[in-house]
Order: sequence, then structure tokens, then C-alpha cells
Amino acid sequence: MKTQEHRIEDLQRSRFEADLEASISALFCRCPALCGFTVRDAANLSRDGLVLQHVSDLFVTEVSVYPLGDPAAPGELCGEIAAALLQLLDEFPEAHELLRERTFARVFH
Repeated sequence: MKTQEHRIEDLQRSRFEADLEASISALFCRCPALCGFTVRDAANLSRDGLVLQHVSDLFVTEVSVYPLGDPAAPGELCGEIAAALLQLLDEFPEAHELLRERTFARVFH
């Protein structure tokens, strides 16, 4: 049986997850060329990996775009991604754990 404290934690986590989903969905709507990206913890980055943008102690890596026409697009998208994640972390510092080691991809219906 869950205690009241666990129920509150579950409700908070659900709220953070909903806010995270809304933020990421809005990001994909604003950036139609963005296909996906990964958020990694600095401690888990391989030395061979390309670090594109620093967000807190998290890094945005493996940014994929389509079409590949504009060479400036990935750099601009990294800035958009970082801004969206920083805004989310400013509003909900607890979201840090939800971002770590996750890949976000555009969903096609």
C-alpha cells in the first residue's frame, strides 16, 4: 500500500512528465526539420562523441535533421533545443532526472 508521500511523489512525477512532453512537442512543432536528439549526462559521454550544446551538466548530442539542405540548421537547432530544455529546467528543476540519458524523436502519425 502506497503512503501519502509516495502518492504525492507519483503525482509530481506525472506532472513533470506531462510538462516535459508538452515542451518537447512544442519544440518539434517550432523546428520542423528536427527529427530527434539525445540528452546525455556529462559523465557518460564517450571521448569520441560530439558534444553539440551544453545544458546544465547535461549535453545535447546526436541531433538529427531532415532534410539536410541548410548547413547552419543543426547549429541553430541545438540552440533551440538548449533554450527549451533550460526553460524547462528553470521551471521544474526536478525534470533534470527525466531528461538524463533520453532520446527524443519526432512522432509521425
